[in-house]
Amino acid sequence: MGSSKTGIIWFHGILVTVICCLMFLCVAGCDREKSIKIGFAGSLTGRFAALGIDGRDGVVLAVEEINEKGGINGLPVELVVGDDRSDWSTVLEVDRELIDSGVVAIVGHMTSVTTLAALPLINREKIVMISPTASSEELAGRDDYFFRVVNSNRYEAGKLGAYAVGKLGLRKPVCLFDLTNTSFSESWSSFFTAAFEAAANRNITLTGFDPRADSPYLGLARQLLRHGADCLVIAGNAVDTAMICQQFRKLGGDIPIFSSGWALTRDLVEHGGASVEGVMFVQKFDRMSQEPRYLDLKKAFVKRFAREPDFGAVNAYDAAQVLFTALGKGRDDQELKDRIKNIESFRGLQLDFKFDQFGEALHRSNLIVVRNGRFVTIDKL
Repeated sequence: MGSSKTGIIWFHGILVTVICCLMFLCVAGCDREKSIKIGFAGSLTGRFAALGIDGRDGVVLAVEEINEKGGINGLPVELVVGDDRSDWSTVLEVDRELIDSGVVAIVGHMTSVTTLAALPLINREKIVMISPTASSEELAGRDDYFFRVVNSNRYEAGKLGAYAVGKLGLRKPVCLFDLTNTSFSESWSSFFTAAFEAAANRNITLTGFDPRADSPYLGLARQLLRHGADCLVIAGNAVDTAMICQQFRKLGGDIPIFSSGWALTRDLVEHGGASVEGVMFVQKFDRMSQEPRYLDLKKAFVKRFAREPDFGAVNAYDAAQVLFTALGKGRDDQELKDRIKNIESFRGLQLDFKFDQFGEALHRSNLIVVRNGRFVTIDKL
């Protein structure tokens, strides 16, 4: 009798445990149905933090706005943020945590090297990733779960190089690229200098620099002056580009300077001051745009974050809108990847665009120069 009673108690305990587990799973399932989770992955600390913070804030604003309008098909959007700490070795850990949290897609990463590290995981898990700013050519031509709302560096660097050769008549550049993000910086420099090599019928030497080295800027500037070049080309982030320009100008370097869009943020002028006056870029983002959608975003961004949006914020906002549009359309059994590709056109803040078969969005670009501490658009390319 005792053992029978014990058996009944044991069975009752197991039954209660099973029921509790089923109730927990039911509640968890209901919770998932109460919101749509999207992730953001970028550098919020470390050397590239300014770009990552801009990207995050662009997505934050987009999420707040969509929720004020009732969310997507009546469900609020929940943002889950991951910090890759400007370290490619942290990328998989961050993305794994986002995926395990239940995100349906990720906006990020913000640099090409971190994005390339993320691709195997997001493709294996079939999670859409839309980068606001990763423009390496290594990311092009892939039919996978990766999209980007920015031009390939082949396009923008090529346009800037052609301008330097065709319009300014330059022939002998000296080129620097950041060794911590070579998937972007080295290829960008190569596409820029291709125009010079065709015009001058000679090979152009590219020089890598490591900004993590102790006081690299003065030594770099001295090395650059010895080349006898007629222009300086820098593929680096805003702070490093500003420091190189500062030392170069102090030593008397007065040749034209060109830079990649990676450096086209407020940090360039804040750190470079007068030394970055006249630096030229090509980028799709136009700070002088009078497009009403952009002006509305700019006003809302300043109110929310007390600063104007840079290209990282604007592109990230556009990337989030791509997700919102695709999530609100299409069949429930259709992959998000296919929903995005099947939409004819997306409304960008400055330009409408669509993705090609490889998830590439091609935009017309702007020739931009630093004048009186401001980024001024002087031509369309």
